[in-house]
Amino acid sequence: MSTEKSYQALLERQKKLDAEIAGIAPSKEVVNLLASDSYKKAFGKFMRGEEITDAMKAGKAGSGGYLIPDEHEKKLIETLTEANILRQISHVIQADHDRLIPVALHGGESYFVNEGDPIPESDEEFAQVKIGAYKMATRTRVSEELLEDSVFDVEDYVITHFAERFGSLEQEAFINGDGVGKPLGLLRAAPVGAVAENSDKITIDDMLELYHSLREPYRKNAVWLMSDCIMSRIIKEYNTDGRNFWGEYAEDPTLFTLLGKPVYNCDSMPFAVTPGEKVVLFGDFSYFWIADRGRQSFKRQDELFSTTGHVGFSGSRRVDAKLIRPEAMAALQIKG
Repeated sequence: MSTEKSYQALLERQKKLDAEIAGIAPSKEVVNLLASDSYKKAFGKFMRGEEITDAMKAGKAGSGGYLIPDEHEKKLIETLTEANILRQISHVIQADHDRLIPVALHGGESYFVNEGDPIPESDEEFAQVKIGAYKMATRTRVSEELLEDSVFDVEDYVITHFAERFGSLEQEAFINGDGVGKPLGLLRAAPVGAVAENSDKITIDDMLELYHSLREPYRKNAVWLMSDCIMSRIIKEYNTDGRNFWGEYAEDPTLFTLLGKPVYNCDSMPFAVTPGEKVVLFGDFSYFWIADRGRQSFKRQDELFSTTGHVGFSGSRRVDAKLIRPEAMAALQIKG
């Protein structure tokens, strides 16, 4: 092989590795292919172990798997959203590479000035928040008998299982993540807005203090986030306190409101009143950005579980999440 051909081969190899690592979006031609019925049918045959067609080869991902069709991608995102409450209330974007988001640290000021006097300078101060990508992976197995059953929808089964697992994993990271190999969670990123007066309970006055700790511009679209157990404790406190701050959310009858703001329950939030811990979040979650990187791909692993009569399927996703404006969120911390 000539030096030029060797160089081109290495260049193509590097591009594939870059696509695998960074989650680079597929070409326009591949995007159109993923939306076609022909690719959907070819993908179904691939999942059942039938011959890989030329149409299917065009959807090969850098990781060695195959990109899933548009219809299945939509199903996966819908299931992810059901499994992760933060996807319902936060700002979700699709990122094909690391993104630097400019964030205003100081909004500048205006002044009263006399006619003809110079206007003082007051520039906004900006910082940059980087959104990258962390890899999640999972694997499942399906019996050969089920795969041979034409009634069994293997695509739906695998996609639903993977989405539920990814949804639970990313929700836990978005709340409690330490930023090492996973996103930095909200309980670490959100500033303390109020500290409970007691170390063993939460009072209505604590919630009032938390509510008013958030600046009015962010209160406009703010919501509460807490676990069922913490919510139950606050409701019991209201029953003994006698002041009615609870109501029903007109836009969603399944939700309560507290001080007129909807309450979302999240099982990744703390369940117990523990001294020193943050247990309630209140803020405008549109400033919590979730970035999905690339598209979902699957691998079929025929040999891995062959001795038990199963076929393995593995999948991975890349995601990151950042609170891009910490002042838009406030946490209630238990007295320590």
